[in-house]
Amino acid sequence: MITITTVGYGDIAPVTPRARLIDAFIVTPVRIAVWLMFLGTAYQLIIRR
Repeated sequence: MITITTVGYGDIAPVTPRARLIDAFIVTPVRIAVWLMFLGTAYQLIIRR
């Protein structure tokens, strides 16, 4: 997850396995959903012009 969402240098502070699971199964899908909404909105605006 770190490599995908940042420059890949690793965590600043140690992260527990539970926090990594939350990031993998909750936070990352939310990030992807927000990006898809952004891309869909941008695509609609381009089509309307």
